[in-house]
Amino acid sequence: TISLVVYIVQGFETDFYIVYFLVIFAASVSQGIIGSIPIAAVASIIYAWLMYRSNPEISFFSSQILLRIPLLFTMTLICSYWSAATRHELKKKEDLERFSHKLEREIDVIAAAEIELRRYHEKILNSVPSGVIATRKDGIITTLNPEAERVLCLGKDEVIGHNIKDIPGLSAFWKKMEQAINSGITVKRDEVLVKNKENKTTPIGISISPISDIKDKFSGCVAIFKDLSEIRSLEEKLRQAEKLSYLGKMASWVAHEIRNPLTAIDGFAQLL
Repeated sequence: TISLVVYIVQGFETDFYIVYFLVIFAASVSQGIIGSIPIAAVASIIYAWLMYRSNPEISFFSSQILLRIPLLFTMTLICSYWSAATRHELKKKEDLERFSHKLEREIDVIAAAEIELRRYHEKILNSVPSGVIATRKDGIITTLNPEAERVLCLGKDEVIGHNIKDIPGLSAFWKKMEQAINSGITVKRDEVLVKNKENKTTPIGISISPISDIKDKFSGCVAIFKDLSEIRSLEEKLRQAEKLSYLGKMASWVAHEIRNPLTAIDGFAQLL
């Protein structure tokens, strides 16, 4: 069709032959260099034939052939390269978008899993019958479970994000926890005295373990503790019971020792 138009308007004698570039450009975009080179060759042959039909005396070395036909092939190569580069960039962009969408989905899945894991950990902490308190290496409190709130008479809002050294009554806690962080050794079955806001002293049985980060460096510690008030009360009652039992035994022995002389005197009196 393009060749027919060029032939009708005598475009080979003007710059109208440039319309061939449209065909080459379209072929480069749709088929790449493999499809555009044959089309450029066919277009060149048809263009040369039309020029020969129009002017049989035209020389092969004329500017119309020597310049324009190589120009067609040059433009074919340029358009093919540009088309290939454009397709490559578009493919890279599509791959990047697909990867971005996939990454976003994976991030959403990981975020949901992290939220679920946090909830699971919170449920575990809330169900533990012992108090649990965790701090960073610098003493900032990061975790406090409900049993710890009850034993220490402190709410989460009062301690989470605060330094344990600044909370009245918990200095004994921090001394033990600091020892565990500095030494890297777990403290087992130790005991501290804690004063609550009402100035009541509570005996606490405590075990402390240092926490390591992904580089195996100590980043904090966790303390698990229990109120020993009931146990100490039972121990005191047991001591009192032991004292009473001992006094009872003493009274029985004294009564026995007193009874023996009286029995002898009574027997002697009966003989008289």
